[in-house]
Amino acid sequence: KESLSDAEVREIRREYAMPAPEGWTVQQFLERMDFGDNTEDVANLFETWEDFISMTAKDITRIPNISVGQRRRLDRFITLFNHGLWPHVPADQFHDRFAGKPLLKEGAPWTKEDDKKLMDLAEEYDV
Repeated sequence: KESLSDAEVREIRREYAMPAPEGWTVQQFLERMDFGDNTEDVANLFETWEDFISMTAKDITRIPNISVGQRRRLDRFITLFNHGLWPHVPADQFHDRFAGKPLLKEGAPWTKEDDKKLMDLAEEYDV
């Protein structure tokens, strides 16, 4: 049952994997993160970008002939990539990506009703 669940999760991760940056391949990803020895051999293990970028730490441990340091580094950079934190993007694009939703009353002037509500809440919570 557990292996079936793992397979389903793996398929979902592949389906929703972030696309590669324009012109990137698995080998270029490994080179950009300074993977080290066996870059080409590791890159050749993956048929598609989605197979590579959707790996979990457990999947990374199954890659043969790489050091523990390379495994940790690969896991770190895949995680950063999947969260949109690597490769570095221009500041304006970064802020657009992580800005969040504007607040309901953001930029609105403070009113007497707001003042009264604040005082009522302060009284209620004994502040």
